[in-house]
Amino acid sequence: MTQKILHVRCVNGYGGGPDKTVINSPRYYPEFGYSGLIAFLHPPGDPGIKEIRKRAEDAKCEALFIEDRGPSDFRILKKLVAIAKENKVDLWQSHDDKTNLLGLYVRRFHPMKLVSMGHGWGADLGLHPWKSRLYKSCSRFACRYYDGCIAVSEDIDSMFHSWGIPDCRRFFIPNAIDTDYFIRRHDQKKARESIGHESTAQFLIGALGRLAPEKGFDRLIRVVRMVRDSGTMLELWIAGEGSRRSELQSLIESLGLESSVKLLGHQKDPRLFLECLDGFVLSSLAEGLPNVILEALSMETPVVATRVAGVPGVITDRKEGLLVDIDDVEGLAKSIQELELSRSLGFELAKNGRKRMVECFSFRERMRRVCEVYDTILQVK
Repeated sequence: MTQKILHVRCVNGYGGGPDKTVINSPRYYPEFGYSGLIAFLHPPGDPGIKEIRKRAEDAKCEALFIEDRGPSDFRILKKLVAIAKENKVDLWQSHDDKTNLLGLYVRRFHPMKLVSMGHGWGADLGLHPWKSRLYKSCSRFACRYYDGCIAVSEDIDSMFHSWGIPDCRRFFIPNAIDTDYFIRRHDQKKARESIGHESTAQFLIGALGRLAPEKGFDRLIRVVRMVRDSGTMLELWIAGEGSRRSELQSLIESLGLESSVKLLGHQKDPRLFLECLDGFVLSSLAEGLPNVILEALSMETPVVATRVAGVPGVITDRKEGLLVDIDDVEGLAKSIQELELSRSLGFELAKNGRKRMVECFSFRERMRRVCEVYDTILQVK
């Protein structure tokens, strides 16, 4: 008998890496004896939801979109209970602080197992400190009553351990990607023409993600100023939307970088964006295991990244990429300059990065391991 998995995820804007994982998961379920349904909770009128809906349709996965007006919107509780009952859900898979709590409530009215997947939601520097502590406390409380907690990086697994989650209910399964999808199709010139932007710089770097404090884009913009002052004609493209766009634009203008740093906004196809670049830079201060790093490596775009969360578990310094300490602006500048000066180094990093993704970060293999967790929790023989 096929077991039903319900993914529940709070989302806003165009989503992020975890939403890609959620949307890609159900199509792998049938071969492991499962079927999947997604419930996205989103703010009313959020324009980014149209694209998330389109992604779900393209992936041929069943997805429901539920308007969520915040903590006092108790109507979503009734809706989620109804969804669980109508679809005879066997296992609830939560993906953030709020859905961790919601799972406890829904289980009171519909018997099912609960699994939480930690994507890095325990350290969101975009929240006020008291909110961050409150949300983390909610997850800490809820996860103690969950049947399983899956961590995408070792630091999240350590966090689960510190919360008192026993070894038998903790599982470490890193993120993964579809390496057949994230593969180079265009040369750099064709990619830039397709994306509609041109660069005359001798070296173009890029970053991709929500325009939020934890991504460290303000540091990266300052790095561009430092590198250009040293004589390197460097340009930076940042793709993504978020609450800090106006602040970042003001910083760009105050540093006189209007012609050197471009905020491109949301990009529908991250593959094209990555094909445009001479190097990809992850300047994050907090993460789980960022999908964008896996995507850049799979696309053979040379990577410079901070040693944040699960990144050192993916990249060996100077083999698949160049690693620098978190918040080390000078280190970022030096590594970017090294990449610019040695194109042969970039070629070697790109080749090794692609190889590692294909061999160790296959999405199908990840889903096999996730379904083994489900088997254990649901006691599937």
